[in-house]
Amino acid sequence: MKGKVGSELMKQHKSYWPIVRRMVDGDAVSAMAHITGGGITENLPRVLPKGVAASSKWEAGPYCPSSSTCRRSGTSSRPK
Repeated sequence: MKGKVGSELMKQHKSYWPIVRRMVDGDAVSAMAHITGGGITENLPRVLPKGVAASSKWEAGPYCPSSSTCRRSGTSSRPK
């Protein structure tokens, strides 16, 4: 990628590993996914037990700067 989107994606990001590791070690995690193609709306249902649903508050943020840059550039969007 060239330009602003590529520059944003190459920036160092916050690592959530220390928090995630504590949750995994405490048996508080039953499934994880690295969301790329398909996003949350297509991937979340795959890890939920039958008969269980989830809802998301998209406005709850905060979003990382690269996510905001991708949405502004048209390469990504929030689910409808």
